Amino acid sequence: MISPASGVDYTFTSEESGSILGDNRRGQAIVSIACMPGIDMSSALQISASFGANSVQYALTNPCPVHGYVTQLIARGRGLYDYNVDTYLTDNASSVNTYGVREETIDMPLQTSINVGKDVGDYLLSWLKDPHYVVNRVTFFGDEAILDVGGIGTMKIGDTFIVGVTTTNSLTAGLKVEPGSKISIAESVTGIGQIYDVNGVEIEITPGNTPQGAELIKFTFSVVQADTTHYWVLNTDALDEGTKLAW
Repeated sequence: MISPASGVDYTFTSEESGSILGDNRRGQAIVSIACMPGIDMSSALQISASFGANSVQYALTNPCPVHGYVTQLIARGRGLYDYNVDTYLTDNASSVNTYGVREETIDMPLQTSINVGKDVGDYLLSWLKDPHYVVNRVTFFGDEAILDVGGIGTMKIGDTFIVGVTTTNSLTAGLKVEPGSKISIAESVTGIGQIYDVNGVEIEITPGNTPQGAELIKFTFSVVQADTTHYWVLNTDALDEGTKLAW
């Protein structure tokens, strides 16, 4: 990538429209002509760019005593192009016979190893070859629990979900869960029975209308199905004996 150049990659003016007035200030004592209103102040703008694999972050500093507008800001560099692209196709005959062909294309533009691509494809196939419900959120209060399931919507469940190893009290369960916790959700009608990682926790407290002033505490967890694969641990597990090497 090329470092931003004044007047080429960015334009900084005192006019929001980007227009530049003619300089009719000859004979005046001007400390910094680059910071005067009505002219191009691009040369005064201090700018730095931090480039990532597919993104850029700019840090802009206006040293002038007047406000300015960045009316152009572009990132220039040499493009990356795929030549002799390697393609790896993996499928599961049993799944195809039972459910038909369901294609998923994974593009890895910055990956140079076909072996990594094969491992990613095999891993995704092992997870996606059988249909399963995708649980996005679980909300519970008192003895009632509601699941937000992709493709279905919200549904009440009567089965108990487990936090950690044991608990059936919803208040205790909610207070024990933090982002990064694992929970097990089981629902008999849909057959949902998976371990999930908790990515977010919401707690809503509503004042009660009873004479005792009891409060309703509602917990909502944002979840994603956990990877329960037993990966190979160096100096502990034996490769290819019930484990796989993780990238």
